[in-house]
Amino acid sequence: QLTIDENGCNLAQKDTDGDGVNDLMDDCPGTEAGIPVLSDGCLDEAALAEDIDGDGFKGPYSYNPDNETHEGDAFPLDPTQWHDMDGDGYGDSQAPGANNSDDCPEEWGNSTMKSRFGCLDTDGDGYHDYLGDDKFPADGTQWEDRDLDSWGDNPDGNDADQCLNTSTAGDRTEQARINFGCADYQSDSDNDGVTDDADACPGTVAGAEVYPSGCKKETQAEPESEDDLIMGMDSMTFFAIVGGGGLVIIILIVFIISRVRGGDDFDFDDDDWDEDDDDDDDDDFMSNILGRGQSRGPPSNAGPSRGPPSQAGPNRGPPSAAGPSRGPGGPSRGPGGPSRGPGGPSRGPPGGAGPRRGLPSAAGPSRGPGGPSRGPGGPSRGPGGPSKGKKVAKRKPIGDANARKAVAEMDPDLFAPQELDDRTAAIDWTKGALKDGETERTILMQLQTTGWSAPQSRAIIDLSKQ
Repeated sequence: QLTIDENGCNLAQKDTDGDGVNDLMDDCPGTEAGIPVLSDGCLDEAALAEDIDGDGFKGPYSYNPDNETHEGDAFPLDPTQWHDMDGDGYGDSQAPGANNSDDCPEEWGNSTMKSRFGCLDTDGDGYHDYLGDDKFPADGTQWEDRDLDSWGDNPDGNDADQCLNTSTAGDRTEQARINFGCADYQSDSDNDGVTDDADACPGTVAGAEVYPSGCKKETQAEPESEDDLIMGMDSMTFFAIVGGGGLVIIILIVFIISRVRGGDDFDFDDDDWDEDDDDDDDDDFMSNILGRGQSRGPPSNAGPSRGPPSQAGPNRGPPSAAGPSRGPGGPSRGPGGPSRGPGGPSRGPPGGAGPRRGLPSAAGPSRGPGGPSRGPGGPSRGPGGPSKGKKVAKRKPIGDANARKAVAEMDPDLFAPQELDDRTAAIDWTKGALKDGETERTILMQLQTTGWSAPQSRAIIDLSKQ
């Protein structure tokens, strides 16, 4: 079949091996140039009977290993070679100028590289397996390893050396053997531009800006401008300080208000025991509060006095016909002592011997000469009289501190039998005072100025609320 190649030629028009027989008729393509051939392109052995190359050898070649004899010319066209003992195609002549002398004449071989012909080349890469020609005799893609790091120098072969010609100084060869042929001074594992042998911070994040030491540069925040500062502080610090200070002020104001409001419920009878001396001190204290002095005189027939003898007892203001009043029927604090009009509480038995306690009078309760009396036979506050230091239950705050509830647990011996009528009158007067808006402190002070002790005064107020 007639075929045409890419150049427009058919096989009849070509003679690839140059033996004079076209490729269409040549049964032995690739015949060595100059070899006599027959019309089919194959060797003409009859022609070999002649010494074609003129080297003195002619005829077909053979070798007898038993007697080590040669016959014929193995290279009829090469006058420098004639014998080929191992039959590998490389002549045995080592004479100077001989072509392609066999470096291993007694061993068949196919090596061609490094001017070493005819020696064993297992992987077929052209390099002799031995004599150090092929560093990788089992790998046809690699054969050279100049830096001895076990990675092949052929960049297109298997396991190619990534860093050729690595220095063998120190332990660099060992470093290269475990790192694709690169020692630390040739490597940059984190790609930060600093070789591993000088990188103080291996493993830096890719793309990070680093110092010459290989460590990442930390970006510093821009300092705040003066416009962003408040009184020399950043806004967050300033508002935190102001907020904290404001909270402290609010708590302080609430505390002061609660203390001021809680002061109205101050009690004068917080002691468990009230002695005579305490009662006298309370009277002096209350007298000072009310702006007038009150003297303590010697005992009289009616009991201890609480001021100098007078016709009307201690004063609570400048003398007048009726004393300061609280309106029609209100208590007066003139010569007749504090009163709340007709029906106001008075202390003492009826008569002019002393103040009355509980009987209605025109001037209300009064304290006459000799101090407040509790009636004949009543408890006196002089020598020999019974002590008024009676134990009473203390009033304790229950629940909210701003709402103190008095527990009316009264000592049955707090009031003598002859004081009960006076107590009833004092309770009625106290109810009216509370209804008129008087504070318990004011009522407590007024009751004590008429002769009632602090525990008795507190009990009267508590009873008036029931």
